[in-house]
Amino acid sequence: PGSEEFLASNLNAVAAAGQGLGALAAAGLIWSGSSFFDAAQRAINIAWGVERNRPFWGQRLVAFAMMGLLIVVQGGFLVGTAAMHALAEAEPLSGTIAAVALSAWWQAAPITSDFMLFALVYRYVPNTPVRWGHVWFGAGVAAVLFETSKALFLWFVTNQAGYAMIYGPVASVIAFLFWCYVAAAILLLGVEVCAAHCRSFFINS
Repeated sequence: PGSEEFLASNLNAVAAAGQGLGALAAAGLIWSGSSFFDAAQRAINIAWGVERNRPFWGQRLVAFAMMGLLIVVQGGFLVGTAAMHALAEAEPLSGTIAAVALSAWWQAAPITSDFMLFALVYRYVPNTPVRWGHVWFGAGVAAVLFETSKALFLWFVTNQAGYAMIYGPVASVIAFLFWCYVAAAILLLGVEVCAAHCRSFFINS
């Protein structure tokens, strides 16, 4: 009997400590995840020819803002998709209209949300004044490439890749890292397009 109480008290203590450790681990994950956006800021500034980056805490604030923007845009896409599904299942009379609206949503919403996200990043992340007119073309190129590469990557992973046979459980991690590399390359390519468009605008004017 005494050992059961001793074991239960220790398990409760571990569980209580685990909650604090879980919060600490989540904070550490968010902080380390912001390092990706921090590196993206430096790369974007290099593409624009900016020699001076923001101070450390300024870069971190922008990184957290980029993370929040990503969550908001993708969260809005998910909420809109759920609303479309709910509308399609609400009434048989409006089902056909809702089905057409849902199909149009699936076609337009992903690339629209990508375009908005890239445009906001290209407009506000560089540590230099950037006009809206200089980011539209680059954001459009990045959005189209992102959706195209996403479809190709999904097709490749589903039909062609043998990662699971070669790497086993690590295959999903390798695929995710490869996708992050592709997405980062598209992000930087869009920045280069924006910078080149801005330079050509000033040269022609």
